[in-house]
Amino acid sequence: AGTIAIVSWFSDNQYTSSFFASIASTKFISSLSLILCAISLYSVNTLPGSRFDRTIGKGAAYGVIVICALSIIELVTNIPVSPDRLFIGFSKRSYAGTMEIFASLLFLLLAIVLIKLRRTGSHILVQVLLPVVFFPAVFITFNYISGLDYLGSIPFAVTTALTTSLGIMLVCVGIFFSRPLQNLSFSYERKIAAYFAVAILLLGIVFFSISANNQKLLQSSKMVDRTSKVLLKTNVILTEAQDIETGARGFIITSDEQFLEPYHRSSVSIIYSIDTLRALTAEAPVQQVLVDTLLSLAKQNIVLRGRLIEMKRAGLEGQLLTIMAIGAEKKLMDNMRQVIRNIQTAEQRRLQARMDINTITARGSQRIISVIEVLVTLLIIIVAIIVYRNTLSRNRAEAALRKSEAFARSIIDNAAGAITIKDAEGRYMMVNHAAQQLIGLPEHQILGKYVRDFFPDIDVGLESSDRAVLENKNRVESTSSVKIGDKTVHMLTTRFPLFDENNQVYGLCSMSTDITPIKEAQEVIEAAHRQQHLMLNGLQNLLEASLDIICVINEDGQYNQVSANCPDLFGYEASDLIGKHYTEFMYPEDIAYSLSCLKEIVAGTTVRDCENRYIKKDGSLVPLLWTVIWSPENKMFYAIIKDATEKKLTAQQLTELNAQLSKRANELMASNTELEQFAYVASHDLQEPLRMVTSFLQLLEKRLEGALDETNKKYIAFAVDGAERMKTLIQDLLQYSRIGTSKEMVVTVDCNEVLRSVRNIFELSIRETNADLVIHPLPVIKGERAQIHQLFQNLIGNAIKYSQPAAPKIEVGFNEVDNNWVFYVKDQGVGINPKFFDKIFIIFQRLHNRSDFSGTGIGLAICKKIVERHGGSIWVESEQGQGSTFFVRLPK
Repeated sequence: AGTIAIVSWFSDNQYTSSFFASIASTKFISSLSLILCAISLYSVNTLPGSRFDRTIGKGAAYGVIVICALSIIELVTNIPVSPDRLFIGFSKRSYAGTMEIFASLLFLLLAIVLIKLRRTGSHILVQVLLPVVFFPAVFITFNYISGLDYLGSIPFAVTTALTTSLGIMLVCVGIFFSRPLQNLSFSYERKIAAYFAVAILLLGIVFFSISANNQKLLQSSKMVDRTSKVLLKTNVILTEAQDIETGARGFIITSDEQFLEPYHRSSVSIIYSIDTLRALTAEAPVQQVLVDTLLSLAKQNIVLRGRLIEMKRAGLEGQLLTIMAIGAEKKLMDNMRQVIRNIQTAEQRRLQARMDINTITARGSQRIISVIEVLVTLLIIIVAIIVYRNTLSRNRAEAALRKSEAFARSIIDNAAGAITIKDAEGRYMMVNHAAQQLIGLPEHQILGKYVRDFFPDIDVGLESSDRAVLENKNRVESTSSVKIGDKTVHMLTTRFPLFDENNQVYGLCSMSTDITPIKEAQEVIEAAHRQQHLMLNGLQNLLEASLDIICVINEDGQYNQVSANCPDLFGYEASDLIGKHYTEFMYPEDIAYSLSCLKEIVAGTTVRDCENRYIKKDGSLVPLLWTVIWSPENKMFYAIIKDATEKKLTAQQLTELNAQLSKRANELMASNTELEQFAYVASHDLQEPLRMVTSFLQLLEKRLEGALDETNKKYIAFAVDGAERMKTLIQDLLQYSRIGTSKEMVVTVDCNEVLRSVRNIFELSIRETNADLVIHPLPVIKGERAQIHQLFQNLIGNAIKYSQPAAPKIEVGFNEVDNNWVFYVKDQGVGINPKFFDKIFIIFQRLHNRSDFSGTGIGLAICKKIVERHGGSIWVESEQGQGSTFFVRLPK
């Protein structure tokens, strides 16, 4: 705006003068001041700016001060010193006029504000001067907007251009939101108060403008109404004058008295109407002169018409005609009409002017309404922004406060010690979890109560301690003991006062730490110290009584300390060894080996039983065993020296024993070889004669089939049966002997597959006896497959064989006990008397006659040997006639 005004001023451009009438009417010096203020404000907002920027900003502000000062001097003293005179020659225009004093004062204050804006200490002055500049500019702006002249009493303010006031307002707003003032923080209450103050002031200006506009409109409306009455009254006067003229002329022409009635009536009323017109135009002096002229003409017209009427009545027709021929009455009427037209024309001009004023006033009212709408909208937006920002800030602050409180409370609640806050009267205001546990109640049952409500025995001492803290306002530490149930708790308590914003004590915080474990630990440590002292004394006595020598050797290999039992082993006193190198008493052939052991020890290896020989005081040799460790921190060797004489003897005895064991092992190997040969003989040579006996007996029976009687057949059958039983017995013995010498590998054995194979073997017997064999799911174990198969085959075979006359029912399953598999084979057979439980697992031991149940008495012995070979055990639970349950425990 300032630039456009200056260009228009220099160029005298008619286009800018018409299109930007308000801007072009701005004084040159006002536009220049506005531009300089804008430059200074821009410089201020370039923080942190260069030195050049700061110089430009200050120079612009000081330039405004100089311009305003010169303008004020010229306005006050009429001395032509205004700076715009310098540009008259360049612009080829007449003098444009000095800047208004009101605008000069406002720009001067703005320049001061811009200079002080960079100084933080001057911000209070800035905040004071800004409203002083801003609100007068607002008044000037509203004076233009409303179309009212309520600043008419301040001519130097009215003459300030609209663009000048708007420019000043914008500069004020820019200063308020400039960077130097961004560090100013106002509370929400101050912002709301400032908002309402500005809102009330602006609305007050608006409502004042509306009220003034309404008054002006009302006054203008009254004046329009009065003008309308004037026009109406002039028409009435003209009508009455015409009635006078018509009545008089009618009488003169007809001599009829009826024509005189309008004449007499209007002669009276016209005078009254003119008086009324005089009252209506009382505020218009020119109209008053015309009204006086009209009154004079009206009276002359009445008098002239009266004379003519009298002449008519007197019969003076000649004189009457002479007067009428002259046209005096017509001239009077023409003059009256002209005066009335002049009055009406003047009133119509006034009416148009008043209507124009009404239009301007109405437009001003519309502008004010628009301003009200804009202001209300802006105020609503501003207050919404303030409330929204405050709400966000408050919400963030409340969230941060809640988070901080939760954080602090979390720290307090999770603190190991008991933390409490009490008011000045001693009532609990807050207790953390540890304090709640100490008191034994939840927080809501503690708050508001006193210490005496929970610990009456120590209440007096606590109250005195609390009172001392509150009175002295100092931090105090103390210890106390609290009896809680059957337990005494020792507490270390720190108390300190709490202060409000006025530095007044409002409460007390106590932090109590349970030092019972520390007290107990101290007691334990003291007891341990006492016990350690006793143990050290006992250890010292033990070392003195020990046959081993304990010694300390420094890094140079010299004895530092030697136990007192040294003479018992070496014959030397301990003092004889102190300071001597440990190899000085060593047998020369063992020194090299001992030094190599020493290197290993220094390298970090703990050497045990390092053997060497010492030369005793009597010259004899004693074998020694050294256990040595190296302490890098102390640079010392710690050694235990033992007499190895007994170990040597023991080693010799072990050598002899190993020789005997080796000889016994060879004998056992030979025995095993003989056993294998026996097994071969048993499996081939011993069985061969039995097969021959059986074969020849059967052949003899066939050849003598017709010659043998029943007795002979029976004898042959007995002989064959004995041979078969002998063969079976040999096979069982062979199987029993092979169990201990089996070389089968231990593998994973699926017991379910084993039991399916056993079922297939006894399928015929199961059908013949109609047996019910129930096999539950079994585990997978580790063992020798063939032997596990033989184990279950023997147990199930016995369960089928030793059954009751009824169909056998057999159940096979397992249980998992600790780290063992416990299998069971349960039957409902004849059962076993408990006194024979041990006998049945011995080889060749039978409980029944061969006529009742077949067998050799080796089956269960084989089972026991298989189970024991697998590291398990076998046992039976049974009652005579109640069936039996065999249990087999095998380790996992």
